[in-house]
Amino acid sequence: MGSRAPATEPQTAPPPLPAAPPRYVAFGDSITQGWCASDSYPDLLGRWNGWEAINLGVQGLAVGSDARDVGRAIGAQRGDVVSVLVGANNCLSCTTCGRFKVDVTALLRGLREVGSRRRVRWLRWMAGTACRSAAAVH
Repeated sequence: MGSRAPATEPQTAPPPLPAAPPRYVAFGDSITQGWCASDSYPDLLGRWNGWEAINLGVQGLAVGSDARDVGRAIGAQRGDVVSVLVGANNCLSCTTCGRFKVDVTALLRGLREVGSRRRVRWLRWMAGTACRSAAAVH
């Protein structure tokens, strides 16, 4: 009686891993952070769209001389969708529109320097602000 090789089951490829959800990076001040709300708008947008939401909102944030470095830090998050909502605290601190435009331009350049080629959505925080013309630098 000869020996028989044990029967082997056919090998199948493991099921593919689910695709990672798009990453949404929201940068801004206390409005982005979720001030006075039970849920922040980045969290809500993430939930509604099936995105991973990264909330980089900071209470009291004003864009300043470190804007280019801040832009690089935002870009390092590798967001598929990026939004920027700043300006309220700059206007409250009497930042001139010219200075605001320079700082925002530096922020966006820093973001692009780290390879983020995604379209950045610039969110205006209120109509009629003295800085609205500077916010159009996107």
